[in-house]
Amino acid sequence: MVDKNITWHEGNVSRKDRESITNQRGRVLWFTGLSGSGKSTIAVELEKKLTKLGNLVFRLDGDNIRHGLNKDLGFSSEERTENIRRIAEVAKLFCDSGVIVLASFISPLIEMRELAKEIIGNKDFVEIFVKAEIDTCKKRDPKGLYEKVIAGEIKGFSGIDAPYEVPCSPDLLLDTDNLSLTECVLMVETAGLVNMKNKEVLRESHLRSILKGLTWRIVASITTIVISYAITGSIHFALKIGAIEVFAKILIYYFHERAWQLVPRGVVRKLWK
Repeated sequence: MVDKNITWHEGNVSRKDRESITNQRGRVLWFTGLSGSGKSTIAVELEKKLTKLGNLVFRLDGDNIRHGLNKDLGFSSEERTENIRRIAEVAKLFCDSGVIVLASFISPLIEMRELAKEIIGNKDFVEIFVKAEIDTCKKRDPKGLYEKVIAGEIKGFSGIDAPYEVPCSPDLLLDTDNLSLTECVLMVETAGLVNMKNKEVLRESHLRSILKGLTWRIVASITTIVISYAITGSIHFALKIGAIEVFAKILIYYFHERAWQLVPRGVVRKLWK
């Protein structure tokens, strides 16, 4: 419950403003599944791939979060729910700033995932069920947790002696029993669940640049023609001068662009620093 003396302070920068900078729509991809199903492995590879494509991505991982933000929480039902609540609030902040969030959490109960969806928002929440049979997860056992469960060192483990409720209708299902890591990452990329680049913003930006360049060249050419006519008194001579100027600018622009293509990316940033 929010204290009645606490008031939300609105800012002057909107989410749309932030997304116009990142050139992408903020979204939360929520990977759910048993321990060992491949949630974190897929998220790590997807983060790498999307970053190379020029997207701003941040990965939130269940174990990593418990090293910091949620290190005060245990694994009781109440604490696991609080764990998800905090993560959802953090994911929402990233999402509102125009970042694509990859959240990897077992989140075993439907009500936990519904809580996360309610906090983040239905339009921004993408539920991805990473499916793997319990026997497969036991064989993988990347963290040695199943071995500890069998030895009786861990109690209340999802899928063993605590429930894992399979999503009823996830936005995407990744069957890691039958799909490779590469195939899973490709499925996420091609599913259309994430608008990796805000095409509308990019299109408007490119169009504005083209129109600004075009109008500037027209204004400059008209100015040249007017000045030439004022000096010579010949409209034919002035038009010839204007045509020569347009042709010369096109050539200069072409070679200018070709020259910049030879400059490696990152050089300007290094020089600026």
